[in-house]
Amino acid sequence: MADGDSEEQLEKALKSFYKIAASSCATLLDTIADACEISALSSSTSVNNPDNRGTRLSINGQVTMAVKLKPPRGPQNSLAHRSS
Repeated sequence: MADGDSEEQLEKALKSFYKIAASSCATLLDTIADACEISALSSSTSVNNPDNRGTRLSINGQVTMAVKLKPPRGPQNSLAHRSS
């Protein structure tokens, strides 16, 4: 992989990581959260060529979120107590 290709692949991979982070808040809001805010993001990248079998790009990321959970549902709304 040429240097320009590596940079382009790295940018694509980081964008994917950021999209996943952003959609995680949306998923929480759709399910269990009243509020969600990403408070920190960190990532590390590495490009290596193990055994000369082709370049490998790896990204590790961590997302820290501040989440306000929805209040618990009462027994009348619980799936376990619904009658058919």
